[in-house]
Amino acid sequence: MSPVLQFRDRVAEASWLQFLEEEGKVTVFAPTNAAIEKFDKNKFLKLSGDDSKRPWLRNFFTQGKIFANDLPNEQSSFARGAPKLFFSPHKEDNQRFYVNEALVIRRSHGSDNVVVYLIDTVPNFSTFENLPPSADEVLQNTDKINELKGTTNLGFRGRVNTLGLRELFSSATPSTFFMPVGHFIGTLSKEFVQAHVIPGRVLFTPQFGNDHYPTAAWPAGETSQGPRIEVSLVNETIADVTGADHHDDHHHHNRHFDAQAPAYTLLVKSTTKGPASKGSVLSRISQANVPVSNGVIHFIDSPLALVTKSIADYIKDPKENKNRFNLFADIVRQSPQFLRELQDGQQQRTLFVPTNQAVSVLPNDVWTQYKSNKTELYKLLRYHLVSTRVLTEEGLARSGAETAVSAAGAPLVLRRVRCHTGCSYDSGSRSELVVECAGVNGSVVSADIAATNGVIHLVDRVLGAPSHSLGWKLQKEEALTTTQVVATKGLWNKVLDQPTSRFTLLAPENKAWQRVNENYPSEYKRLVQLPSEAHVQAARVMDRHLAEGELTREDLLKVSQIKMRNGELIEVERASGDQMRLKWNGEVCNFVRNDLQATNGVIHIIDCVFMTRRDLIASSADVTSSRRVLLVFVPLLLAVFAART
Repeated sequence: MSPVLQFRDRVAEASWLQFLEEEGKVTVFAPTNAAIEKFDKNKFLKLSGDDSKRPWLRNFFTQGKIFANDLPNEQSSFARGAPKLFFSPHKEDNQRFYVNEALVIRRSHGSDNVVVYLIDTVPNFSTFENLPPSADEVLQNTDKINELKGTTNLGFRGRVNTLGLRELFSSATPSTFFMPVGHFIGTLSKEFVQAHVIPGRVLFTPQFGNDHYPTAAWPAGETSQGPRIEVSLVNETIADVTGADHHDDHHHHNRHFDAQAPAYTLLVKSTTKGPASKGSVLSRISQANVPVSNGVIHFIDSPLALVTKSIADYIKDPKENKNRFNLFADIVRQSPQFLRELQDGQQQRTLFVPTNQAVSVLPNDVWTQYKSNKTELYKLLRYHLVSTRVLTEEGLARSGAETAVSAAGAPLVLRRVRCHTGCSYDSGSRSELVVECAGVNGSVVSADIAATNGVIHLVDRVLGAPSHSLGWKLQKEEALTTTQVVATKGLWNKVLDQPTSRFTLLAPENKAWQRVNENYPSEYKRLVQLPSEAHVQAARVMDRHLAEGELTREDLLKVSQIKMRNGELIEVERASGDQMRLKWNGEVCNFVRNDLQATNGVIHIIDCVFMTRRDLIASSADVTSSRRVLLVFVPLLLAVFAART
């Protein structure tokens, strides 16, 4: 079956097709069957028409042969009164390119005069009464676009006209425009209006990537005192809230929240840089990729750069929380005491808001416990609030890490870390922001959302409430990558996923393993760098770092020794104040971090490895076992060799 069968069948019946072929060289952008299904097949059939004229289909045809290595910036299609087609190269593949928001998948078979490309999306070919309007003409009258009749942008239009900024939208320079719809309260300054235009760049949504683009509110010259505002696109995946945790292959508990169809929310994010920085403002894109004569318009549901809501109002607003963090908003409503704390006081503050996905992966019994104990629920919510400080990504650019105290009294750390796989939130240079409080660390998925009384960060975990096993926790902790490598030898780490057991893991940090490498390089190589070797020895070392039962920092302060899984005892020695350290085999170890909570235990990060060179030498039992395998394997090998010769 042809990948463009549906498009081909509709075009084949068009009366003008032969005329186009006689015109000379033609390029066709053919949406695949999958693209039409995604667009809505019934809508596609309706737009393409039942008569022989089928004028809408002419949007997919343009004069001349277009090639990836010689792209025009823009070109008209054969459709009468249609907007131009805008072209842009793919950032990573020079054989692919975009036509409006559609990505060219590949070139298909054509002829000497006809070039055919398969595209992955049916573009938004808006219809006009006459010639395609400019962005300014749409601003003055949204009825210029048939699909937007009845839509109002009165508030934004009034500010543009009052400030004398129509030229921003009428300029012939192809640009990207963000147009707020509806009436809104609040006065937009000149700079805030300018923040709705990216001059000289036509960007349909798939072309934004993770880049940040300076707007017209980005004064030239480093000495300018005005605000500098840039925009970027945020694609927030909405969790299906079925209880399935797509990051975790370990045991799952029954979940409390009902299923919800997977989807995503597309937002535009404006960020004010420099001394006037107040964080970022997010606005939901209500209708994207509307081409006009001088670029493309994205309609948004609220103005950019304008901060109008307090933290509490932002959390409660259904327009903001829908499909993003409405589950957390529902939980906050169950704690009037916390809600009052968010609203009271004049101090600027920081709130970490768990996403729907973060809330949905917690075990059902956890929420049952919190619903029945309002005191504990209030304490849990306060782990997410820093009452007296604003912690921002821009602040981390200077320090790399910010330490504060949550409203619940627990230390809270926000830091930037390297991410080697997919970043939850791209903070530049393959790094992401991580927050840790009350034994749980989460990744920031959307940072520095500005409010009138502080900032909000969306995070992928509920702070203070463990949602994953020790095995998952070990795998995700950046400081424990070497311990994770050793633990996977011979699948020893599977013990950390047992849902009905409780454990305490004393996990050496990476720096501790590096000292092992310096002291015993050959043994370290076998243990860490050679996957097929030292499985028995790795298990022996890891057993010395694991204790049965859960011992928090508070518990450790009350004991003098810990019995490890291999039967050995690790001494717990009190130091000055409430500090403590561990002693084993004459070596003293310090705690780096305590109480990394998991659903089946706790991890304490330590600065040493309980290991000697002796541990890396195969025991007689190991050697006997190896010889036994060799004695079985050699005759088999000889038999196979004899059979083949």
